[in-house]
Amino acid sequence: MLMESLWRNFKWMVLYQYNHPCIDFATHTLVTYSVAPYQLCFNQIVKNPRDGCSRMLHGEQIPIKHTWLALRKCPINGSYDMNVKLWLCSCRAQKYHSYLLCKHLIQALPLPDANWWAKVIQWHTTPFYDICKLLLENEQETAPIPIALGPQY
Repeated sequence: MLMESLWRNFKWMVLYQYNHPCIDFATHTLVTYSVAPYQLCFNQIVKNPRDGCSRMLHGEQIPIKHTWLALRKCPINGSYDMNVKLWLCSCRAQKYHSYLLCKHLIQALPLPDANWWAKVIQWHTTPFYDICKLLLENEQETAPIPIALGPQY
């Protein structure tokens, strides 16, 4: 079927203009016009053009990332009691935020890498996000396991 498709495209693209082309002209047009699109398609399949790039974000991941980065730039006035492992802060802003984010908690953590954003999920229970990889090494041992957090939104 692949060869039939190749010949059909070759006849449709090039040979419809010539009734009886010479063999060298037919070979030249076959190599330059017909094989090139198939070779390009094959190279795109074999070589992933997004290889080495972060995965694309979808759904709620895009607004969560935008909000996270915006809250990271906000200035902090005063101090609040916060528990980063459980993702709880004593300020009143977190409970009213649609993604349960707080600038105090976000600025207490380092900036996540690109792969973390593609896996971010908001959970029903605290901590509302899987932040184990963002914590320090000694805090990672006592952080809640993401599987035990329950169903996700």
